[in-house]
Amino acid sequence: MRFFSIASLSVLAVSGVLAVETQKFTKETYDDFVRGDARGVSIGEKGGLRLAPAVKKTCDVGLPVVWSAARDSKGHIYLGGGEGKLLRIGSDGKPATFFTAKEIEIRALAVDAKDNVFAASSPDGKVYRIAPDGKAAVFYDPPEKYIWALAFDGAGSLFVACGSKAAIYKVAPTGIAEKYFASDETNIVSLGFDAKGRLLAGSHPGAYLYRFDGPDKGFVILAASAKEMKAIAGDGQGGVYVLALGDSEPVATAVTVTLPGGATVKPEEKKTPRKSELYRVHADGYTELLWTGRDITAFSLAVAADGAALVGTGDKGVIYSIRGRQEIATVARLEGQQVTSLLPAGQGSWVAVTSNLGAVWSIAPNRAAEGTWESEPLDARVFSTWGLAVVKGGIPTGARVSISSRSGNTDKPEKTWSDWTDAGKSGENYELKSPAARYLQLRVKLGGDRVARGPALDRLTVYYTPRNVRPVFGRLTVHDAGSGLQKITQPDPPAMGTLDMMVASSSRRDPMDAARKQRTQVVNQPGLRTAMWTVADTNLDPLTFDVYLRTEGEASWKLLAEKTGDLFFTFDTRSFPDGYYRLKVAATDSMGNAPGKGLTASIESTAFAVDNTPPVITIHNADAGKDGVLTAKFTVTDTLTTMALVEVSADGRDWFPVQANHSQVGARSQDFTVRLPGAKSAFIRARDEAGNIGAAKAAAK
Repeated sequence: MRFFSIASLSVLAVSGVLAVETQKFTKETYDDFVRGDARGVSIGEKGGLRLAPAVKKTCDVGLPVVWSAARDSKGHIYLGGGEGKLLRIGSDGKPATFFTAKEIEIRALAVDAKDNVFAASSPDGKVYRIAPDGKAAVFYDPPEKYIWALAFDGAGSLFVACGSKAAIYKVAPTGIAEKYFASDETNIVSLGFDAKGRLLAGSHPGAYLYRFDGPDKGFVILAASAKEMKAIAGDGQGGVYVLALGDSEPVATAVTVTLPGGATVKPEEKKTPRKSELYRVHADGYTELLWTGRDITAFSLAVAADGAALVGTGDKGVIYSIRGRQEIATVARLEGQQVTSLLPAGQGSWVAVTSNLGAVWSIAPNRAAEGTWESEPLDARVFSTWGLAVVKGGIPTGARVSISSRSGNTDKPEKTWSDWTDAGKSGENYELKSPAARYLQLRVKLGGDRVARGPALDRLTVYYTPRNVRPVFGRLTVHDAGSGLQKITQPDPPAMGTLDMMVASSSRRDPMDAARKQRTQVVNQPGLRTAMWTVADTNLDPLTFDVYLRTEGEASWKLLAEKTGDLFFTFDTRSFPDGYYRLKVAATDSMGNAPGKGLTASIESTAFAVDNTPPVITIHNADAGKDGVLTAKFTVTDTLTTMALVEVSADGRDWFPVQANHSQVGARSQDFTVRLPGAKSAFIRARDEAGNIGAAKAAAK
């Protein structure tokens, strides 16, 4: 028999893993570390872990949500929330009700130079002025339904941002008000000033940032892609930071249930996090998008002493420091769900306010005594044994870095995982002691309360050895006879390199890439059969294949091809005896493993017919009647396969197909009767499913 191997399709494989070669997880960049859970640890804008600023909860405030916060010159903190309450936290650190409005919420606060507190209530609210001694009076009552923001200019005038019908009012210290601006927007939700003292205002739902040169002289300097300009803060360099929010989308978490009696329970409806955006508007008006939090809802904005924007979020209470598009760091994490306000407290300290439930936190300029970082579950993709965790960074005398680990075989840590186990330390190497499994999680502890400089972990590398996994076949298909595939040989192109190629070469490639990219051409020839298979090797080992054949009913296999690297095989069946056969393909990964450590797998095809005998045509009768019509009756028989096509020609002219009786369609023996007007003979040819052709002639007697 004649055979030749042909090119391949695709190998299904999982990238990034090799069988017996040592593999590694590396944590180095900001994106690497931010996937984990940091508590008391900051993640630098260029990656790495440091002890975070010392954070302490100073008090719970007894309000579920805190909408607004302000601080006076004496350090008193004022909080506006639900039930119309305004709380004051004095020097004793305890919250107390300072004022209660008749309206439902205190949405905005501002403090003037004399420490008078101005509180805006909603809905249908007013602006109240509360003196330091607690005496309160209505300062201004706007006609709009909502009051969203308050801000004082340098002359002591109060700007009031309103909604339902967007408007801004300017109220003099005497209480005399003028409408400063009216907009087609629904709400004006934020206020601020640029370095020249010009009023800035943010809107909803257009997310416009207005700059004003005077009453009703607003100019849109930014139209964000979001829905709401949440907050505005000067950057200390003549420009401003602007925080914008998109819409959240409702997500039903349960189906509606109809109870006996007809009552219904509607699904609980939750909302996805709102997309957040941070813009920087430079002094010359140039605007750049610095950061997008696609699954992060940002609630507050402030500016640190070094000019970085501080963004408080609902992302597990995380506070981000953002300087530029590639300069994003995680500063701290608070236990509250939403960081709704950030207030400077002097000497590098900050006060943070959280909601759900309401609390106040102090953020000190000095670092915490200790902190932890836990990685996300690291997926080795196969059962693996764990080696060393290697730490790179600066660890001064007195600083501490410890590592522990746990492992399991579920993608999320749960009770079936191993317990946390401390790693043995030897210099910068930590020997992991967790049992072999597919998944690993690390816990890094940093400490150093008695040293001037804490530990700095810049890179963490975990080494492991995957267990060799047996190749897994997807399918094996033996195609119909009549065509095959043949490799197209071509010279290799000159070696050329690009930066992308250099980067890609640093990681392991699929060794079956060459087979996958092999060019082929179709060869049409009777008797050719082509087998194709797909196979997966989780370890990305190079695979070779042996191809076997046996006759249906026999026990022994005959080797057709050995150690081929192709994923297809074409063979010529014209010399095969008629009958049914099966193919078997065996794969081995021995080339990628130590001697004796390779694993094999095989797949067997379904039975397929080899039919090299053409159909037999038996003429029963050919009679030219008195009407000049030739009537021919014949039977077409094939011993192994059914007929694909039977054709007849009158005296060798045009050919046309004929059909057997309906009850015989699919039978190996089929009877035909044809009537050919004016013909003296009928030429007949029949082709079976294997492509064999038989012919005969029926002539009138």
